[in-house]
Amino acid sequence: MEQQLKTREALSTFINHAPVMLWISDAKGRYILFNQTWLNFTGRTLAEELAQDWTNTIHPDDLEHYQSVYNNALKNHEDFKRVYRFRHADGTYRWISETTTTRFDVNGEFLGFIGACIDITQQKEAQQAVYESRRKLETLMSNLPGMAYRCGHDAYWTMEFVSEGCTELTGYKPIQIINNKEIAFVDLIHPDDYGRVSKNVQKACDAHRPYKFDYRLLTLGGEEKWVWEQGQGIFSSTGELQALEGFIIDITDKKRAESALNRVKQMAEDANLAKSQFLANMSHELRTPLNAILGYSEMLQDEAEDLEQEDFIPDLKKIQAAGKNLLNIINDILDISRIEAGKMELYTEDFALKPLIEDVVNTIQSLVQEKQNILEVRCDDNLGTIHADLIKVRQIMLNLLSNAAKFTMQGHLTLEAWRESSLAGVQEFSSSGKKEFSQSGENESSDWIILKVSDSGIGITPEQQGKLFQIFMQADASTTRKYGGTGLGLAITHQFIQMMHGTIHVDSVFGEGSTFTVHLPAHVEAGTAQPNKPVATTSPAIPAKDGKVLVIDDEEGVRTLLNNYLTRMGYQVFLASTGEDGLKLAKQERPHAIILDIMMPDMDGWTVLSVLKADSQLADIPVIIVSKVEDKNTGSKLGATDYLVKPVSREQLVAVLRKYHIGITASQVLVVEDDTPTREMVGRMLTKAGCQVSEAENGLIALQVIEKQQPDLILLDLMMPQMDGFEFIKRLRQHSNWASIPVIVLTAKDITAEERVQLYGYVQTLFQKSAYHHDKLLTEVHKLLTATSKK
Repeated sequence: MEQQLKTREALSTFINHAPVMLWISDAKGRYILFNQTWLNFTGRTLAEELAQDWTNTIHPDDLEHYQSVYNNALKNHEDFKRVYRFRHADGTYRWISETTTTRFDVNGEFLGFIGACIDITQQKEAQQAVYESRRKLETLMSNLPGMAYRCGHDAYWTMEFVSEGCTELTGYKPIQIINNKEIAFVDLIHPDDYGRVSKNVQKACDAHRPYKFDYRLLTLGGEEKWVWEQGQGIFSSTGELQALEGFIIDITDKKRAESALNRVKQMAEDANLAKSQFLANMSHELRTPLNAILGYSEMLQDEAEDLEQEDFIPDLKKIQAAGKNLLNIINDILDISRIEAGKMELYTEDFALKPLIEDVVNTIQSLVQEKQNILEVRCDDNLGTIHADLIKVRQIMLNLLSNAAKFTMQGHLTLEAWRESSLAGVQEFSSSGKKEFSQSGENESSDWIILKVSDSGIGITPEQQGKLFQIFMQADASTTRKYGGTGLGLAITHQFIQMMHGTIHVDSVFGEGSTFTVHLPAHVEAGTAQPNKPVATTSPAIPAKDGKVLVIDDEEGVRTLLNNYLTRMGYQVFLASTGEDGLKLAKQERPHAIILDIMMPDMDGWTVLSVLKADSQLADIPVIIVSKVEDKNTGSKLGATDYLVKPVSREQLVAVLRKYHIGITASQVLVVEDDTPTREMVGRMLTKAGCQVSEAENGLIALQVIEKQQPDLILLDLMMPQMDGFEFIKRLRQHSNWASIPVIVLTAKDITAEERVQLYGYVQTLFQKSAYHHDKLLTEVHKLLTATSKK
């Protein structure tokens, strides 16, 4: 008996101190015992608990289920489990997990239940938190474009999870893709992209870094979609790849937009290219006939003087003046078009400033005298040299002086030029018409060249000053009617100055005159590296004796003109209208110099120049490029001695030839030019100068001419049919016997940087048909032939 008592006490102690809440009921379902853990939870005594109405302790939402489960188990005498919320001593409801077992005596008589309860509130809260997190994640995924995924690391990259976005992306439901139930996701990747995708994923995982790429997917409906995927490998603590996680979004619309944008971009580029080609063609087509007009008018003036037919000279001068005026207008329009298209380039070289100013003054004198003005020039002796774009610096001075002369009648003009060792800041006249103070950091400690043009003309009002540098604008619309002009000169001047990192400002009093001041750095950095050239110097001319010049130009008018100029100077001129003819003539005649056009059919001037320089017997012949294309840099690089831009005047030709001290009497000059008037004009000019001239209307014919009789010099146009001047120069320089034939390019083409590279080292001189004078061309021919004859 005592032992039973001890056992009962031990059992009671065990029950009361058990970590779970325990209760016992009788056969009628009445609770007859609660352990101490239970009483601690409810905060009541055993008597209070036994007398408690349990409906007050169960959460109202759980009471019905709570009673139903209990009554059913009591009726059937069976075990049961239930989860419900039970009120704690602190008044809060706690989640309870209850497991109940039936009690029977030795005879199998039902005695009631024994229940064990555990507080699972924290577990429930954790489950709820997980649920909420998952719900939020699913909501987020459902609102995100595309599909999130997790796939295993196996041969098929089996999808273990995909978000609902899978259906919109692929057409398949997640259940169809997860575990490859109906289709493996990798089978949806476009066959042409699968190898790249697999390689990128593997490479990224090997490096333990994220991956991102785009590729094409094939959907359930047969549609091809572009998608963008980003993900990363999931690795174990030992570094083993276990899975991939990431997301995939549809970028089909983006790809289509990019494709459309690329098409529009290509159309814009094509349009821009067409515009550039149109400008190049217009440059050539407009300047070519003007070259003949100017050349023939100049030549006829000389012949009228020789024949003492003085009555014709004034009319011829009017023709030439009108032609020059039209040419200036065309050049202005083409210049501003190139500037707006971003095609205007700088060609920087070293040159002496004082001789350039003298040349500008000589050029402008006729306009100054026409208005009965007096031009005073004040140049410091320390002007020295400048590294800049010679053509543009010249045009800046010409534009400012011509404006001053045009708007001044019986007045006084002044051109001042000096050098300053340093300039901390300068005033700039902006396009808005305001004077601005500009700090020039990169040239702060460098020398600056100051050019000042003053006049006592009509002056400019403050309101008018705001329009000065705007395109197609003049200070007053009435000035166009009274004084003429396009309103482009100052706009172009302003652009040129800005390109060379300089500034310009104006001071003017209406009715009293104006002063324009230009500041240019003494060393201008070009956008691309340009080869430095020695400073141009002037040497005394040597009488022409047996100098041969080959003119290669497909324009007949250019060849004729150059031939006339050179012949009058005593040179022997050979003309080729093609690059091939030019090369043949160069080989046959061994000219002292070659005047070469660039733009010729079949074989252009660049090709001819290359052939000439490649031929050891012709490589040393000076090549003067005379072209419509302004690309002095390329001409120098390809071996050209000089580069003249069509139309070329006799003064320019004379200057070029004399610069090389070439005796030209009986010299063979080949003129390669496709424009018949220009070819004939150049030819007559050279013939009159004493040259023996041969002609070719393109590079191909020029090579044939050179084969028969190698010229001493070639005058070459660049834009010619069949073989242009570029190809002609290349072929000419490739021929060992012709490589040294000097080539002068006479062109109306605006030469690009690439074309300059082609010409570099192969052409002696390039004349722009729109800017050269015959005398300068003859001088260049003279110089090249003299240099060749000395060898």
